[in-house]
Amino acid sequence: MDTQKLIATLKQYPIAVICGVLSLVMLVAIFLRGAALDEVRTSYQEVSEAVTVIDSNKANASNLPQDDEKMKTLAENITSRLMKSKEAQNEHFLYFATLAVASDVNLMNPAQREFYIAGVKNSSIHTTELSQLEYELEVAGEFNKVMDFMYRLTTGDYFIRLQQMNMNPDLNEGGRMVVARMNVRCLAVTPEVKKEKKDKKGGK
Repeated sequence: MDTQKLIATLKQYPIAVICGVLSLVMLVAIFLRGAALDEVRTSYQEVSEAVTVIDSNKANASNLPQDDEKMKTLAENITSRLMKSKEAQNEHFLYFATLAVASDVNLMNPAQREFYIAGVKNSSIHTTELSQLEYELEVAGEFNKVMDFMYRLTTGDYFIRLQQMNMNPDLNEGGRMVVARMNVRCLAVTPEVKKEKKDKKGGK
């Protein structure tokens, strides 16, 4: 079919030509709009998910400042209940003596046995950050009062546990009194390791 005949045919059916052109335009528009809608839907879904996460984080963090303060207070309380170091044994002896007076028992010759430092290779303790002081204590008094001393000792200002203990009647008092000998472990602050400065070769 030559060009002249095609033009003549199109002139005979103008409405069909217009409808065909409009259909083509609509198909192109639908195609382009469909892709845009898919992108919009994807973007909307991503934004919705982000908003959900933000709302969730906001709800979870509503009491974060108060919780942070509580954790700081708890950490300070734990630190305050650690024994300072083995050099502060006189302070520790005074503490044991104060408990003995409160329980009305006699404290005899307290002694520091060991200082187990955390993080040391082949250490016999399981704590990796807190060290342990071990003391040997001996108290004498009535049974109930000795038991009261041990209760105060393990529930007092410091983290202390009974490691070993034996109790016998005091024969000098006719069995009315008892003598308790015990080893106790106390959680303590780990001392800072002082690094020795190595002299440089040729330096003073």
